[in-house]
Amino acid sequence: MKAKTVKIVIAALAVLLLAGAGVYAATNYGTRDDPLITKSYLDEVLEPQLESDLQSRLDAAASEMLSSAPGEFAQVELSAGQTLQCAAGSQILPVRGSLTLSEGALSDTTAGAAAAAGQRLEANHLYLSTEAAALRADAAAAVLVSGTYRTA
Repeated sequence: MKAKTVKIVIAALAVLLLAGAGVYAATNYGTRDDPLITKSYLDEVLEPQLESDLQSRLDAAASEMLSSAPGEFAQVELSAGQTLQCAAGSQILPVRGSLTLSEGALSDTTAGAAAAAGQRLEANHLYLSTEAAALRADAAAAVLVSGTYRTA
């Protein structure tokens, strides 16, 4: 029985010793005199590595945005009564047919004028959508569009 008591006491002391070491490690994880990492490591190794990683992520995001940016014109064919809805910043170039601006506002960059709702669009004039706009085809029409759009 004496051996069993000795084993229990030794086990209890070991647990207390380990708990004390854990508390000490948790409270003394880094001080001004003994930091976890040195400033030179932070400045010379970690910071350039983080900057390089961030720059590569930014470059990847920029190239993805540029490759998916609507920089080319898409030809859209509209039948009579069909509507073309464009987001702000879209460019619209009516090629043939008759279109009326039913909602929103456009800037006629060819004539240097504004187009308001209800106004017919001139063929071969470049329009810039200053806000979300909707164009209604009065007759079959062809339009070149650059930017975000959908037909309805």
